[in-house]
Amino acid sequence: MVSIPSKRWLTVQQAADYMSVAVYTIRDAAWKGDLPFVRAGKRFVFDQQDLDKWAERRKERFGWLFNGASAGRATNKSCAMKGLRWDVR
Repeated sequence: MVSIPSKRWLTVQQAADYMSVAVYTIRDAAWKGDLPFVRAGKRFVFDQQDLDKWAERRKERFGWLFNGASAGRATNKSCAMKGLRWDVR
């Protein structure tokens, strides 16, 4: 378990740990303009409130995938009904 700092501004690694995603996901979202950031010298820092808002936007945008799945989890059957592949590697 990674300890999450209780401060407002997070580095890329701390933001990835906070969101439980890969560092690349945070950087990619920042580069695409989906996730606001501040440059502190050579480093990107992220406001924890912006990370929470980003998560809410993603949840709303991709929530359709999980509609109809039991207990909020997508299954092979629920994805197949939507024409999606669950086991993509």
